[in-house]
Amino acid sequence: MIPYLREKSFVDFVGAPEIDREGYFVIRPEREEWAAWIASCRSRYSEKIIVGMIERGFMLTRSRWPEDGGGASSDGAKRESPRSGPLSRPSRRAEPMAKGAQDAR
Repeated sequence: MIPYLREKSFVDFVGAPEIDREGYFVIRPEREEWAAWIASCRSRYSEKIIVGMIERGFMLTRSRWPEDGGGASSDGAKRESPRSGPLSRPSRRAEPMAKGAQDAR
């Protein structure tokens, strides 16, 4: 608990988007986080994947904001697949992101 308070991790929850029952942030187009996530994803995924995300109208993320601040990473970080990246839930259950990613291929 002390590290949580010391690192001010609770700040991510002030005015945050909805959180689903598994603890993922549900990012929707009307949220300010949406544009940052779309920009971040454009640097890693194909346009087909991005269009699918936009059509779906939501994305599930482990953090409120993308780590790269909503754009391409300058350190040349490796590309992540949509199934293992920050937008997907663990593969142990069916979920909208996996279906959308498969449809876009």
